[in-house]
Amino acid sequence: MTKNKKIGLVTLALISVGAIFVLLFRPLLVSIAVAAMLGLLIAPGVDYMEQKRIPRSLATFLCLSLAGLIAMALIGGFVPSAVDQVSYMLGRGPDVFSSMYSSVTTQLNSFLRSLGFSSREVSTIAGSKAQILSNLLGRVESGLVGIWTTSAIVLGGFVDAALVPFFAFFLVKDRDLLHRLFLKILPEDVADVFDGVLLSTADALRAVLRGQLILIVVDSCLYVVLMTSLAVDGGIVLGVAAGLCRLVPYLDAITALSLGAISIVMHDGGLSLWAGLGVGVLGIQILDGLYLTPRLVGGRAGLHPAVVIGTVLAFGKVFGIWGVIFAIPVAATFKALLGELLPHYLSSGIYSSAGRQSSAAPFSWRAHRRLLSRINPMGRRWTTRGQ
Repeated sequence: MTKNKKIGLVTLALISVGAIFVLLFRPLLVSIAVAAMLGLLIAPGVDYMEQKRIPRSLATFLCLSLAGLIAMALIGGFVPSAVDQVSYMLGRGPDVFSSMYSSVTTQLNSFLRSLGFSSREVSTIAGSKAQILSNLLGRVESGLVGIWTTSAIVLGGFVDAALVPFFAFFLVKDRDLLHRLFLKILPEDVADVFDGVLLSTADALRAVLRGQLILIVVDSCLYVVLMTSLAVDGGIVLGVAAGLCRLVPYLDAITALSLGAISIVMHDGGLSLWAGLGVGVLGIQILDGLYLTPRLVGGRAGLHPAVVIGTVLAFGKVFGIWGVIFAIPVAATFKALLGELLPHYLSSGIYSSAGRQSSAAPFSWRAHRRLLSRINPMGRRWTTRGQ
């Protein structure tokens, strides 16, 4: 059996084992996935502390404790302010909406009369608007009730969250042991290939996670500065909420514009605030696309915006909120695996027209780049915005 065929068989075997693992540990899958991503992020710190002769178990515990303290500080500082801001909007929203509706209705009725409509026709149109508004408010109310009834499920997620540091501790602490066990079960002549695939995939996934985290922090700070400079009430909460939406390309801009517009309307802001909000969001998008993303994330972990948006929508439709969270790491992992295994496929007899290893042309990186250009028409420009 040729080496490339053996690589293919081992790949199928690993996929099968992975599918069985997912089925068996499905209730704990989210906790394990979050723990794996957390482990990738803290692993460099643990390795550094281990080089300073600190036991790996203690180094892992210290890094996890530091990450937990940072997360608790962020949540404790953001959640109360977010609750206050949402409560204020819900309390003031009906009055603002009623005032806006009354003003718009008066102007619209005057405009209809100027066009020659009779008072009876204007009243009929106004009644239709009221019915449409009533239906809209009914749908919004039912949606809020649905969110409230599913809060128990959200709270149940905190139970799973308690397992994350437990899994992360052992994944990081016993990383080398798990690595050696993985290589031991593989055939000797292909173990080096899959070792390279594993390390490259881990590096690419770590780059994506680190880049996304840095971009979320930087964009949150920029949106906070924008909202507070415009004197928008609750600007810190709105800016952080917009920055968190940076997980999906361009959703941060949509969120910032929407939340900023709602706040401006509730406080009767002038035209200058609307202009400042639009120009500020556009400036942040330009800075993000041209400087932040290429510098902070780099080209290695880049994903095209269309790939990111499509993956997020598809995963969100199938797996819900967890699909949205894990969509980008899964896409980055698949891209890294494809980049590592594709050269072996191109040099195999399966890819050649004769279907035999002996007649297959030797592997060429030029052919490799041509095939990648078919998959991604933008060539090397995978990364401009969606990383």
